[in-house]
Amino acid sequence: MLTYAHATGLSILNRKITGQSLSMGLSYVLLLGVCAGWLLSLGKVSFLLTLVVVAIAAVGSSETCCRLLFACFPFFNVMGADLGGTSMFYLLVLLYVLKATIDGSVAHTRERYVALMLIFVFTVYNIDAGLTYVKWLIHLAAPLFVLGTARLKENFPTYVRFLTVSLVISGFMGLMMMDRGVYLYTFGTVNTGVDVTTRFSGLVGDSVVFGQVVALVVGANAYLMYAGKMYSGAFPIMLVLVFFAFLTYSKGALICLAIVGVFALFGFVRKAARDGLPVRYLVGAVLALAAAYLLATYMLSGSSLFSADALATRLDSSDLLTARRDIWNAYFKLWDSTGLPMLFKGIGFDTYLSTTVYGRWHNCHNLYIEAVTLFGWIVTVVMAVALASHFVNMKRKGAAFFAYMPCILLLASGFILHGFLDFPFFYEWTVALGCLEFAATGAGERKNEKQKEAYSAIKSFIEP
Repeated sequence: MLTYAHATGLSILNRKITGQSLSMGLSYVLLLGVCAGWLLSLGKVSFLLTLVVVAIAAVGSSETCCRLLFACFPFFNVMGADLGGTSMFYLLVLLYVLKATIDGSVAHTRERYVALMLIFVFTVYNIDAGLTYVKWLIHLAAPLFVLGTARLKENFPTYVRFLTVSLVISGFMGLMMMDRGVYLYTFGTVNTGVDVTTRFSGLVGDSVVFGQVVALVVGANAYLMYAGKMYSGAFPIMLVLVFFAFLTYSKGALICLAIVGVFALFGFVRKAARDGLPVRYLVGAVLALAAAYLLATYMLSGSSLFSADALATRLDSSDLLTARRDIWNAYFKLWDSTGLPMLFKGIGFDTYLSTTVYGRWHNCHNLYIEAVTLFGWIVTVVMAVALASHFVNMKRKGAAFFAYMPCILLLASGFILHGFLDFPFFYEWTVALGCLEFAATGAGERKNEKQKEAYSAIKSFIEP
């Protein structure tokens, strides 16, 4: 909506409210009601409001369903009968796939179903995991039917805007829940020796994963800014998300933000050197530095929720990997004891979820170790080769190096984070790979425009 108004020069009062805009606006009101219901211990009311959101998707178009996927993703854990329980978000995914199939808005639908069926055939040994396996397949269907579509290439900035706004709103709701002692799963703390600080996890439920999601969304917005496709008000929203990331006291989140910062610095400097530096960019950079300074001053003032002592305690730990090496070594021993199955299928979802190493932990806390553990060496290598091939293909199509930043962020954080069975995983990769597709599409369009200009120049020269 804001993007359209900015691009067309229309004021808010002169714009027309479409059915899709009305659906999205109403959905946001309902999602606020869902969160308010949980804050007031009115779980049944929240669940009923969630069903209304699903009903809006059911009567809307496939595009409305797709937009709701991005808008509702940060509210995943509150869209059920219980906090952190089975979410009605799964119905949104199924509705989108069904509607996109019926209206033919997704190209190569048959090939996508074949790919999903092949994945099922090669992972059917996980059927003993029951509902966990079914949920995993539904999550997987989202990127399968969103990536590579015309709607993603055309509307990617809009989808990122919905995701960003929702993440901020859900973050504030998460702060209110934390203040009232309402937690989705469990909560982490940092003991400074003087006081105990609770680590913020938004509505994701895990502070480390929440920090990764926030950094990814900030990175996607930074790319859109680099590509000149940013929407109004994006930068202040990004600052709010950075503040949320610091409240997690997650070293992984700080690493991810550092990656975003390095890419942004070199990307914008290179673009300025190549294309020149517009005055508005210079003014924007000065305002950005001023805003960052004010945010840092506020965070260190003692009046904010942020605790510098808690962050210093996390960074000053004698074990910066926080026992991850012990967990990794335990899984290496498990591989040795499993033997030949590790080559073909790993230990499977059910065994993985019931395995405990280093006390209560079963998660590998490493994406690459988790891939081998769940799927075996052969499938892991196939996935790695497929991803690398896709990267090369996008580069050949003209995707800028900056567009790879969200993928690099996820791959780098994968050394200390797991994710294959966590709900954010496939949606994070949808956004990351969506950046590449959007960049490649833009490069192709610019190439076609240059060819048309060259053809017109040659034609005007030949013809008198």
